[in-house]
Amino acid sequence: VAVNLDGWTSMGRTNEIFAMSPAPIQVQYMGFPGSLGASYVHLLVTDKIISPPELAGVYAEKLVVLPNYYINDYRRQNWTPPPRPSGAALTAARKAKRLPYRD
Repeated sequence: VAVNLDGWTSMGRTNEIFAMSPAPIQVQYMGFPGSLGASYVHLLVTDKIISPPELAGVYAEKLVVLPNYYINDYRRQNWTPPPRPSGAALTAARKAKRLPYRD
């Protein structure tokens, strides 16, 4: 069993290896939370938030659905992003990162 932890990240370097099918069972997990759309990857370890089971038919891989949200952890299943800075806070954040800003 070979497990691809990169997916389409890291310039997809490991995909070239997986395309040569070095193992009889090849699995995609973690690095890219979605289908690779490749016939040489047999299983996608995912969760019901990233890959809703009713959409399993559109995936090239067979889904192995974990019981919890795997990107962060189960406590963050209903996570919402923090508020974005605005006004003076946004200007200060952009200055600190040396990004363009307007006074």
